[in-house]
Amino acid sequence: MWVQGGFKPNRQVQKPEAGYCIVIRYDEKTTSTISNFMTKVRSVLPPTVEYSEQNLHTTVGTYGKGDIKGFTPDSTTLQRLMESVERGIHNPSRNLRVDFGSWLYNNEAILISGYPNQDLWRLCQNIGNVCQENGVPLEMGRMMHITTARFISRVTAQVFDKFRFLMQSAPAIESATPGAIDLATWCCDGLRIQPSYP
Repeated sequence: MWVQGGFKPNRQVQKPEAGYCIVIRYDEKTTSTISNFMTKVRSVLPPTVEYSEQNLHTTVGTYGKGDIKGFTPDSTTLQRLMESVERGIHNPSRNLRVDFGSWLYNNEAILISGYPNQDLWRLCQNIGNVCQENGVPLEMGRMMHITTARFISRVTAQVFDKFRFLMQSAPAIESATPGAIDLATWCCDGLRIQPSYP
């Protein structure tokens, strides 16, 4: 894994971007467990672009991703997305669950893998289908996960070894029921990721 400095700047933070997103939010028990471990990660790594506890999420899909310059949320687009989400989640199952798997990392990011049950998977597909019908097609998430940090600099072999050793002690994240589905805009300027909830 460690090659020529280990980590590299994450592709998403190299090019300042902004857009709209639909995300799954989790309860405090889930987010605090993640945040507490990330405090330990922060102690061994140089600065990263890290999601705060309040902003940990799973992305259902994004829309209108583009250059951050000149991005201003459009009220018509927000309304169309909001209506799509409301239709997509109409009469949801009471059995929505995510089973979380391993903490994973590559040379760009740290994430926690997730496995939705059939009802949650179907709900996400419904949202995507209605957005498509309403003319705001989502770029759907490739897999269900929670990204916890994105790397912005290289590290030495020694730092990487400390990080790798620490990741072996990452806590198991219990299965969770989504706490909410939110519509947001987001901006990533290369140093931070800033969501905004209308």
